[in-house]
Amino acid sequence: MGQPIIAPMVDKRNVKKMILVFGEIDRRRWAALTTPGSPDYAAHWKPLLLCEFGSDVVLLICPIVLIYLFLSRRRLLVPAAIVYMVVSLGVAIADLTAVQLVVGAQAAADRNWVRPVALEFVSACVWIPYLLKARRVKATFLN
Repeated sequence: MGQPIIAPMVDKRNVKKMILVFGEIDRRRWAALTTPGSPDYAAHWKPLLLCEFGSDVVLLICPIVLIYLFLSRRRLLVPAAIVYMVVSLGVAIADLTAVQLVVGAQAAADRNWVRPVALEFVSACVWIPYLLKARRVKATFLN
């Protein structure tokens, strides 16, 4: 029954998002989005896409560290997991805000960008108190 703590951390949504977003962006599309004078150009596309990719890479590496901490029953798991969830929520909010600035609020709403933020928020609201209060967590992660 140790799996519930790991479940929200190993997030298939980040992998799926990276494949969808960066699988669609080939060299021609990248040039169309980031070259001034192009019909699809917006000054914010390049930094948005680079930040998106960087944050996705970080959010894919962190769960590997959390799995190691979980399996070795390290006390550091609890604060690391909380930081991961807060950062993940912050990235989701920043992503939503940036997408709204670049493509417009209506286009962002049409693509259902609010759902990932809500999922991150609910996950954090459930798991952070559990990690802080549960006797089971305190008894398991001792080293």
